Amino acid sequence: MNKSNIGWLFAVIALAILLIVSIILGVNGYFFSMSFTKLNSDISVGKTSTIEVLPDEASVLSFTFDGSYLPNEKIPQKIQISAKNAENDTLIRIKAKVFGDAIEEKLEFSTTENFNFDGEYYYYKDVLGVGGKVLFCDYIQIPLENNFSSKEKYILTIVVESAENSEENQQKWGIAV
Repeated sequence: MNKSNIGWLFAVIALAILLIVSIILGVNGYFFSMSFTKLNSDISVGKTSTIEVLPDEASVLSFTFDGSYLPNEKIPQKIQISAKNAENDTLIRIKAKVFGDAIEEKLEFSTTENFNFDGEYYYYKDVLGVGGKVLFCDYIQIPLENNFSSKEKYILTIVVESAENSEENQQKWGIAV
């Protein structure tokens, strides 16, 4: 072996080592990313999400979305409220907000006929019975005039407040069921 071949031999060995390292890192990165794609956020767009409630508690459902949605765009999202583990009939009200980089936006919901919007809450018109379910919305609509930046991430938070069905709680919430 002469001195002119040593440079080529070193380059081939270095490239082979870099190829092996990049394959190992690529395979590890693939499996790492696959493990994170199997994690579910609270809401999976396009699928029905269920919020379980118990009387006299608040339940929260939230998900992160980017600001690339267009004004007046409808995001298909079914959200249902369930009292599967409740022991008593329950009054329900829902509040939703979007939080992000110096923004507090309200989104519009295509609610079912079972809900009335009053002030900042969506009130369930009836009483949710023990083990009952009710569909809150079919889709979420981006406001016509929004301040979302396509480069930012936002958090939609849906808070479901519940109270045991009683005359006192109905008066507190200002509803008549």
